[in-house]
Amino acid sequence: MKAEKAKALLEDQTFRSAMDDLRKACYDNIKRSSHEQQDLREDMYYMLRAADAFERILRSRLNDGKINEIDFNIKRMIR
Repeated sequence: MKAEKAKALLEDQTFRSAMDDLRKACYDNIKRSSHEQQDLREDMYYMLRAADAFERILRSRLNDGKINEIDFNIKRMIR
């Protein structure tokens, strides 16, 4: 059951588009940031890491239904 739902979500075009938009927004914010905006760049970095972790969790559901080792050492999402 979890594997089928994870597969459907990973293949859903709306979900894929939203994840792509999220990543693009993070990269755009990083590119537009000024030298003094280290906090913004760091926040965007952690947002990208969280998005990757979320997708890894979904993919792990396809393999064995268990969450594989994921680095949750994300100190903050947004300041």
